[in-house]
Amino acid sequence: MSRRAHVALRLAGLLVSGVVAAGCGAAAPTVQPGVAASPSAAASAGGLGSTPLPSLPAADPAAVEAVRTLITAADFANPSSLRTVLGARYDAGAAEAAAAVLASGAADGPRWAAVVVYGTSGIDPAPLQPLLADPVPSIRAMAAAALASWGVADAVPVLVELTGDDGLLMGSEPPTSVAAFAAETLGRFVRGPEVSPGTDPAAAKTAWQAWLAASAGRLVFDPATGTFSAG
Repeated sequence: MSRRAHVALRLAGLLVSGVVAAGCGAAAPTVQPGVAASPSAAASAGGLGSTPLPSLPAADPAAVEAVRTLITAADFANPSSLRTVLGARYDAGAAEAAAAVLASGAADGPRWAAVVVYGTSGIDPAPLQPLLADPVPSIRAMAAAALASWGVADAVPVLVELTGDDGLLMGSEPPTSVAAFAAETLGRFVRGPEVSPGTDPAAAKTAWQAWLAASAGRLVFDPATGTFSAG
């Protein structure tokens, strides 16, 4: 499975019954991966580098506004609004609309929806990078997962920290913890310590923290495999 396909499954499949989650063991549904190209390898050092990143062609303003309206209407009290957002992930203007919502300082629901949309349709990591410090763990986790798939090293310590968060991952069905999602994402994109699915979150966090400390400043991203390792 390509790293773009994996992100499509992990980020966009959260509301689909049967989604794979660490410790759940269910089979993942098939989701068409995004067609956008991956960002420049310049992102792998943790920042965006000086190499220009690819950009999507400008979308029709009406298409952008249509998707933006769906994203801003996302409400966790109304699951159908979340599913509607998932259906718009690959619509024309989806990435542009999601980036605009993220830049606007939207509420939790729309911000979550914008991360899901941008994580599977965008190509420039910049709109998601500020969310690595988002106050909502679920949103940090979703943004970090997308950024890790794009080779942004700053996402790795964020995911490591979240392996100890046993709170519910917003929008997940069946219910999945933030810790399980973070651990599974690290297992997919980082060649780190051996941490079995279902490991106690505190123990998993300790193992990842020790590995990260030993690997400080040596994370290298391999675009061919879509994984980080300690160089």
